[in-house]
Amino acid sequence: MKKVLIINDPNISMLEIREPEIYGNNSIGNVEKQIESLAKNLTLETEFFPSIHESQIIL
Repeated sequence: MKKVLIINDPNISMLEIREPEIYGNNSIGNVEKQIESLAKNLTLETEFFPSIHESQIIL
């Protein structure tokens, strides 16, 4: 099974808090569940990499 790495940006934890009229009120947990469901339908495995520091996500 192929694996997909989802790298979350440092501000993703603010998703449901910051300006809900622009970004909506969906939480990162709900977004991850939606991604996992889609990936399962595509027979993909997911791994999430949350980071609060940009230096951790620069490869």
